[in-house]
Amino acid sequence: MANRILDASSLIHGHHIVMKSIPKMPWDKRIPYIKNSQAILEKYDVKLLGKIEDVEKASKDEIHNLCYAINGYKGIHSLEYVKEVDRRLNMAVKDATRKGVVNKELATQKIIEALAEMKKSLEKGDAFWPPHSKVLKR
Repeated sequence: MANRILDASSLIHGHHIVMKSIPKMPWDKRIPYIKNSQAILEKYDVKLLGKIEDVEKASKDEIHNLCYAINGYKGIHSLEYVKEVDRRLNMAVKDATRKGVVNKELATQKIIEALAEMKKSLEKGDAFWPPHSKVLKR
């Protein structure tokens, strides 16, 4: 049997939709978007699941931020990706806001729905972030 060399960019991997870690380089333009997305999950009680222990303890109803994705696919960890994740989470909160007051329960539901939509795209191999997808602004 011949040895096969796999292209690492085509491998499926477990993926956090909202990235679990902050880049180490302070100049990385993704940092504010990742931090904001993480803060939204925390504020609305959606688990980030940043540690293996957290994943092991999570029930199937708590794994909203996890999915399978193609490693390196169309800039899956790019600035455009984290900006679009952050935009969608902010829109979910905005959709749960009436007269300047956020309905926390509704915001949590909307965030979970946004994560589910992104998960569905990622697991189908579709990029939902620009320039690969036309992003609809609301």
